[in-house]
Amino acid sequence: MSVPRPLAPSSVEAVAQPQGRFGGGAGPRLFVLAGAGLAWLIPALWNPAYFYALAIWDAVLLAAFLLDWFRLPRAATLHVKREWHTSLSIQVASEVSIAVTNSTTRIFASASWTNSRLRRGID
Repeated sequence: MSVPRPLAPSSVEAVAQPQGRFGGGAGPRLFVLAGAGLAWLIPALWNPAYFYALAIWDAVLLAAFLLDWFRLPRAATLHVKREWHTSLSIQVASEVSIAVTNSTTRIFASASWTNSRLRRGID
């Protein structure tokens, strides 16, 4: 006789580990703002001084990105837990909780880092 087990996977906890050399990436807002900065190319057709505005815009975006990047907590200070609330089924929505515990005083929003396909039903 076998022992009955729940069909939902058990909870998993681990300390985050850096992936690759940089371990992160730019979000969609940076790309939208960089694309909006290309609007400076239109007036630059008539007045080349607007190329300086484009360069300044890109420098401000790069500075903001790097400032945000260096404010992120290190991966070793994050504790991640995944918990399934229902059993897994094909073509049936299942609830899962992902909790990120930050042991530093730095504040960050981890939900904005997830893929939009993974966040269906959250927004």
